[in-house]
Amino acid sequence: MDTHPPLGIYEKDSDPCIQPYSPYIYGIPLRSLISVNIDNLMFAGRNISATHIAFSSTRVMATCSLMGEGLGKFAATTISSNMSLQQAWRDPAIVRKAQQQLLRQGAYLPGRLLEDYNLAEEASITASSEQNMGQALLTVDQHTRTIHGKGGVRPELTEPGMHRWMSEPGDSSPWLELSWKQPITLQRITLILDSGLHRPLMLTHEDRSHRKVIWGPQPEVLKSFILSVKRDEQPNWTSVANVQDNYSRQLVFKVQLEQISKLRLDVIETNGLDHARVVQIRCM
Repeated sequence: MDTHPPLGIYEKDSDPCIQPYSPYIYGIPLRSLISVNIDNLMFAGRNISATHIAFSSTRVMATCSLMGEGLGKFAATTISSNMSLQQAWRDPAIVRKAQQQLLRQGAYLPGRLLEDYNLAEEASITASSEQNMGQALLTVDQHTRTIHGKGGVRPELTEPGMHRWMSEPGDSSPWLELSWKQPITLQRITLILDSGLHRPLMLTHEDRSHRKVIWGPQPEVLKSFILSVKRDEQPNWTSVANVQDNYSRQLVFKVQLEQISKLRLDVIETNGLDHARVVQIRCM
């Protein structure tokens, strides 16, 4: 948080700036982005409805941009549902529909989990190696971030745990494999990777803060990997994707594959970390 006196330089007896830390990561209510007296008007950024103290946090540029993403998705959901704005924000089903789409896109909403059916949850999951707190099975536990504890969200809005697969540091060729008892049809494969949420990443001119930031791809993100599938009763693997120079946290592969019995991820290289990490695998 970054709060300044409301009267600025005219408050000579007040500290010019106070920067306390919020105890928890928080969500911004949809209602604070919608005009109270003008129909069909929404706000995203520094013009939302907020108290002076709340504004000291919500006005930060990265937060403003995320408000724009959320509000844009809610507007699109409202239009596609043939509803007015005043009807839509009062309708829990419409709000939930927009929230679910934001989660699909990779957004984080405290206390909300993606409800899509995930074929990966039906698979038997094995790995070349795994750390005690980073078992392969955690890639299907629905959580897309490790965000509990100090500086995280309120305890009732998440579950403690790593929520990710982590190979052993000595594993030179890490892999993750999903096997189904009955062949499945795959139309979409989504990989969610670890991007070092615990590490500061901020826009500032302060040298002290710059030294805490890693500029460029985050070390935890997988840089190069191969996705392959095996069809039922066929001995050979078929490559689905050969990814190079990746820095993205979420990758979506649209496919049309039938009679699939196995899906395999072979990690070639990370962006610097000494072991592989995968937060979630979604198959549909």
